[in-house]
Amino acid sequence: MCNQLVDVMKKCLYQFMVALIAISSFALVSCSDDDDEVISSDIVGTWKWDSFNTDETETFFGEQYIQFGSDGQYIEVDIDGFGSEGEVDIKRGQWRQSGNTIIVSGKGVPTTTTEITELTDTDLTLVTLGIHMSYKRVADSKIEEYLK
Repeated sequence: MCNQLVDVMKKCLYQFMVALIAISSFALVSCSDDDDEVISSDIVGTWKWDSFNTDETETFFGEQYIQFGSDGQYIEVDIDGFGSEGEVDIKRGQWRQSGNTIIVSGKGVPTTTTEITELTDTDLTLVTLGIHMSYKRVADSKIEEYLK
């Protein structure tokens, strides 16, 4: 019985952290004075969550993929990391970029703004309310397997 209680507590903690990460990764941020910085790489594509701030936490919290489509479509796939079954949550919306700012909105996706602090061919870092979310570029097929 104690093991079941621990499992339930882990699941609740996980769900809370996933919700916190999802909301904070695209919550509103204030604009900074360095709007003249130019993003040199293209954000269009699929990205896999790599780390939260500087902690490697993917194995504990599961996985997250985000996709910025060239047509302005945004897809987010969150995979529950507990158990062999893993729950999948898919959110869809639209996105647009203005300088170093990304704005995402849509049904099931609250209108949110986040700042791009790093964008290369392989790495993306988004900052919201001081929280750094790092992503690695992956093949589009990685997210498409969850969209079937």
